[in-house]
Amino acid sequence: MRKKLSIISLQWGILIALVQILSHVLLVYVFHDASINIKNIIEILTFLIGFGFIYASIRAYKQSFELTDKFPLLQAFYAGVFPALIFACIFTLYFILLTQVIDKEFMSSFVLMDKSINSEEGQVLMEKIQPVKPLIYLIKYIFRFLLYQLTAALVMAVFMQRKEDDFPESKSDTE
Repeated sequence: MRKKLSIISLQWGILIALVQILSHVLLVYVFHDASINIKNIIEILTFLIGFGFIYASIRAYKQSFELTDKFPLLQAFYAGVFPALIFACIFTLYFILLTQVIDKEFMSSFVLMDKSINSEEGQVLMEKIQPVKPLIYLIKYIFRFLLYQLTAALVMAVFMQRKEDDFPESKSDTE
């Protein structure tokens, strides 16, 4: 019995979005004063977890096919892309809720995160910096992750599309 692509995509897209939201909260609120190394580790872990979820989504959709059914490359790609698009929608809703309801000062205080500027030149520089627009921040954040997820979906679709019997047999299997 074949599961619907929409159900699988929704399940894995929600998981990707939850991980991305958790990562965003950690980076902005918990580790905002942390070193760049810690922030990079969190982002790399987020990328790897997202990659794993895309793989799991494609695998779950592939397993819903019968053994005799062919698993087309385009279907595999869709199984990886749709969860990424669901992530983008959920993260957009989260970000709108964050900036409009939860933390209305989020974007205005975002530029001022570096509180170590005590010199007069630093204060003048901080006054000249324009606050980041929420839409621009959202587009940059989602685009970075979507580009990665779409690339991962394409790579995983090509990998998962191959059938197990397409791989050459090892010597231990033939002996």
